[in-house]
Amino acid sequence: MGVPKKYNFQLKDSERKISETWKGIQSKSEFHDVTLACEENQLNAHKVILSSFSPVLQKILTSNYHQHPLIYLRGISYSILSNIIEYIYKGEVSIAEKDLNSFLEVARELKIKGLSQNDTTKDDIIKISNY
Repeated sequence: MGVPKKYNFQLKDSERKISETWKGIQSKSEFHDVTLACEENQLNAHKVILSSFSPVLQKILTSNYHQHPLIYLRGISYSILSNIIEYIYKGEVSIAEKDLNSFLEVARELKIKGLSQNDTTKDDIIKISNY
């Protein structure tokens, strides 16, 4: 008996399409399953997406069995939290220079992929201005 044939399926340009999907899903409120609260406000998000970018949030979420948990992040401003969420969903974010150190500090605390290395400095950040 011969080896059975196998067929390979691959989505053309899959990385770009997955990225576009993640960018769009942030606004789909019917799929939100976690709320992140800070001092001024709160944001809704998706556990699976947060967990894929932050081992700290992943640990919190996997140890919490509530269907829609509320996580309070003390000492984090709403603008920094919303910028972190934008980076997670879109893979990029523009940060004002005055907020850069706070943004990187929170990213390091949450161990956000791509932002959490101890050697991340202002020189590692792409500057985009005057747009």
